[in-house]
Formats: sequence, C-alpha cells, structure tokens
Amino acid sequence: MILNNINQESFEIMSLDWGNFSPTIINFSLIDIIIGSDVFYDPHDFEDLLVTVSYILKQNPDAEFWCAYEHRCSDWSIKYLLQKWELLCKEVPLENFGADKFNVAGSDLPGLKTISCAVAQRRNNMILSYPNFFFTSKMQN
Repeated sequence: MILNNINQESFEIMSLDWGNFSPTIINFSLIDIIIGSDVFYDPHDFEDLLVTVSYILKQNPDAEFWCAYEHRCSDWSIKYLLQKWELLCKEVPLENFGADKFNVAGSDLPGLKTISCAVAQRRNNMILSYPNFFFTSKMQN
C-alpha cells in the first residue's frame, strides 16, 4: 500500500467465510467494499456467497461488491439468486481499468479464458441492470 500512498491505518482487510455470519461480520461497523476474485467457481457456493454479500450490503447501504470471475459454464446463472437476495449487478467493462489485454497483470494463464468484472449493490441503490453473460435460464429455479 505504500506504493499508492495509502495509510494502512485508515482501512482494515478481513476474510469472509461465505454463508457464515461470524460476530466479526455482524458487529463490524462500516464496510465500504467487498472484493471477490474468482469467487464464482462452484455453483453450490453461489447462494452462500450472495446471502453473505446481501447481508453486508444491507447493513452498509453505500457499500459495493466488486468481483472478477472466469466464465466456466454457459449454463450457470445467478439471476434468480440476485433477485432472491435483493441484489443488482452490472458489468464493469475491463477496458475501464486496463484489464482488456490478453495477458492481464502478467498472469500468463494457459488457454483462452474469458474474464469479466461486475459490481453489485442492494436493489434499492442501483438501476436494474443484469449482465447477460452470467444469466441463463437453466439455473433460475
């Protein structure tokens, strides 16, 4: 954080256990942002992840959930879960922050990967917008 001239005492980083509402999460006074990197890799975890995000965003109405993920299966969808947990999501174009290159951040990942970035908020905070790439009819029940 020194490279960005950010005072490390002005923020706290903590891990989340999706679906586990620990006293730390329940009693935390202010959360501005939740960052998830490649968190949508197992459909069995999607609901635990989104209920946790929804709870935190409900307690912190100005907070946002930012996530990057790899498109692994065209049959996966979180549209129903977003609606159930009163979340709205919109795609953030990768070119907005220089991540639309073949080799993002020197990752050198093998094969052709499709990576996307999205931001979610509580439903009352955002205009309805669902990224099409993550919402198919097969997982909406």
